Amino acid sequence: PVPSAAQGPDLMQMAIGSEGTLGVITQATVRVHTKPERRHYRAMLFPDWSHGLAAVREVMQGECHPTTMRLSDVLETEGMFRLREAGPSTPFSRFMQGLQRWYLEKLRHLDPTQGCILLLGFEGGHDEVEHDMHVVRDRCESHRAFDLGPGFGEKWFEGRFELPYLRDTMLDRGILIDTLETAATWDRIPAVYQGVKDALEGAIAADGLSPLVFCHVSHPYHEGASLYFTFMAIQQAGQELAQWQRYKQAATDALVAAGGALSHHHGLGLDHAPWA
Repeated sequence: PVPSAAQGPDLMQMAIGSEGTLGVITQATVRVHTKPERRHYRAMLFPDWSHGLAAVREVMQGECHPTTMRLSDVLETEGMFRLREAGPSTPFSRFMQGLQRWYLEKLRHLDPTQGCILLLGFEGGHDEVEHDMHVVRDRCESHRAFDLGPGFGEKWFEGRFELPYLRDTMLDRGILIDTLETAATWDRIPAVYQGVKDALEGAIAADGLSPLVFCHVSHPYHEGASLYFTFMAIQQAGQELAQWQRYKQAATDALVAAGGALSHHHGLGLDHAPWA
């Protein structure tokens, strides 16, 4: 329990990064941080994936680093809009959503079903949050982003832990669903993204099924970012494991070929042994 240390090979990482094969954690010391004075979330809508990636890279290589930067691709963005419209609402909120959609399509020439949403989060002192928010928003707008305001971002923050729990519910109802993540430098991100997406869609379609493949940048850095994929298809009864393994192999082959890491934060275990 010290702030930092430099004492040779990190044996702790060997233990906790080994999927439980070298040890079991029985105690942990955690770091406690003061609750920030202000927490602010908002969303920006880009006309496409490439504009969003360029903006995220520029922000991360600048002086302001938001607490959260999550860029969704086109299909995931459409899903977010559909979930928002299908959720609890009031006549006024429905009117405002319709007005916003009309404004985006008619006056800004941005199709919400073809754009990419960037969720931004800022935490810290009031002045710090205000400054960083304006700097980052200006940079995003220089890449043709439209500011959706705080409502969309705050709604995501409130319900960010709900969607993962849908996985088991969908599995129980005949939907094959899983996630995989990788990381790559900025120059490789487009190829990794397209390669994995094409591989998953192709493997699922080869089974005669309709694929759904979503992706978002989950963790951006100065040098690159993590890509987080979610894929879905109808389960093939009695062959679910073999079906999943085909999709997993196709995706992993593609990300390795494009220069992506085997994992960013899920870790390596038996699933990744053939590639490790």
